[in-house]
Amino acid sequence: MLDLAKLNVAEAAEAGFKLQLVHPVTREAIKGAFVTVRGDDSKVVQGWVRSLVTRRQMEEAAARRRGKEPDPITIAEAEDQAAEGAAKRIIGWEGIGRDGILIEFSFDAA
Repeated sequence: MLDLAKLNVAEAAEAGFKLQLVHPVTREAIKGAFVTVRGDDSKVVQGWVRSLVTRRQMEEAAARRRGKEPDPITIAEAEDQAAEGAAKRIIGWEGIGRDGILIEFSFDAA
């Protein structure tokens, strides 16, 4: 039986999940290539989402105080937010490089 009272989704999400990467064309597992990602229920991810929404709400409120409609989010802004959200979820990786040189994990590299 799955006891929901004993299930700590947030803790598991924060610890992350190690996923083996697959080739985007052949769909074959890439030997030694892994990425560890946080789940959406992690405090880090939830905090980032809340800050993003809060910032947007403040921008909209400021525009309305000036008697203007808030500017819609641009495609470029949406793409930047998506990339940042992906990077916030990545905890680490193994076996990822460029031109034969392994890339050390960091938020900026992600």
